[in-house]
Amino acid sequence: MAVTEFVPALSAIVSGLAAFYLVLLYTRSRELHYLLFAIMMADMLVGQILEFYSGIRGWSVGLYKVYYYTSPLSPALGALGVLALMGRRRALVAFTIYMVALGALLAYSVMEASVDQSRLSLGPYVGGAAIEEGVRRLSPPLTVPGGLILLLGGVTLYRRTRRAAHLLIALGALVFMIAGGLLRHGYGAEFLVLELIGTAILAYAYVES
Repeated sequence: MAVTEFVPALSAIVSGLAAFYLVLLYTRSRELHYLLFAIMMADMLVGQILEFYSGIRGWSVGLYKVYYYTSPLSPALGALGVLALMGRRRALVAFTIYMVALGALLAYSVMEASVDQSRLSLGPYVGGAAIEEGVRRLSPPLTVPGGLILLLGGVTLYRRTRRAAHLLIALGALVFMIAGGLLRHGYGAEFLVLELIGTAILAYAYVES
């Protein structure tokens, strides 16, 4: 087992601690963005635990489908948090409806999809390579707008408040965009390292937001 395959365990620790602390912040302040950011970090935690597990024991079809389903939800959940932080209530409601509808369609499609089990040998580097093409097309409508809202929303918040944490939201989103691009081009180890860096940046940014 390569050293980099242990990196998801570190990412999972960061995500888990951040999710726990964000829930505490929500219970104290009742600020919705803390809860939404906590849900995003919890969603990332699931995927990172499964990445680590797959490097040790390999994938089952069922676990891979859970992993594939949760992955595109993370940026969309983060986008909801940013919209709540910006006070864009109508946009928040609209994007929530959009995400729930598309998420339900993705869930059904993943359950019914066939999996190329020969690809599962890639372990934590598999990404979406093992799921059928028709299902993979449902991910960008979640990841692209979600990532853009994180990126542009973070910049907008920084221009409004001059708080470094808000600019770090945009930076974390950018790191994850680069990481996803590297994974699609076969750079699995680099993806895992950037995933850890992006997770740490977003965890700090969300807590300080």
